[in-house]
Amino acid sequence: TFLFLGVTVALWFYFCLWIESSGTLTETRANVFYYKKDGWMKFTRWYNFFGMLWMAQFIIGCQHMVIAGAVSIWYFKSTTIFGYPFCRAGQQAFKLLSSNVLRVAAINSVGDFVLFLGKVVVVIATVLIGIRMLEHKDGLQHMWVPIALSGLFAYFVAHCFMTVYEMVIDTIFLCFCEDCEQNDGESRPYFMSRGLMEFVENSKKALDIYDTRAKSSATELKSVPTISGDVTRNFSG
Repeated sequence: TFLFLGVTVALWFYFCLWIESSGTLTETRANVFYYKKDGWMKFTRWYNFFGMLWMAQFIIGCQHMVIAGAVSIWYFKSTTIFGYPFCRAGQQAFKLLSSNVLRVAAINSVGDFVLFLGKVVVVIATVLIGIRMLEHKDGLQHMWVPIALSGLFAYFVAHCFMTVYEMVIDTIFLCFCEDCEQNDGESRPYFMSRGLMEFVENSKKALDIYDTRAKSSATELKSVPTISGDVTRNFSG
């Protein structure tokens, strides 16, 4: 994935050079020239950019498909899943997640947020290092262009690595929901490990306790009497 992303970004940069060096050479002031572009060239600039984003997401989507397939085969290694077509499989996954939203949504959201913070840290570190390296370079007029490109490429690389863990987590939770839907743990034993079952149930209990405490705290705050009027009357008397 990293190799294909690198090739995609390199091709995008190559076409950027062609686009930016195309047009009519125009003089703005003494010995200062630029390539004046018509409407089609300006459109091509954005077309190239969004084409690069589409290709990058397509490559990452292929990685998601491979990882999800490998994890689901590992989870249900003793049986065969239904083999639904794409649209029906997406509908089934949506139903599973909707029916188990209270059980896994909060845990999954926390995991995705932590992984997103990891991507942000990588991008910030790359940008700060780039600023430090280029701030004293003589003759560099547009310092933020290479820094922005480095930050964008750093995000794609971090996303490429972090999405492996993200996709594994999402697929395991989806397999967990399907396992609970199809099996009862007695006549049809679960495929999940005992550790996964305990982790999900303990997390759900912890979230329920937190919600109960939050609701009780809100109720106590509403039930506290207001004594400001009585105090004011006493001082007035």
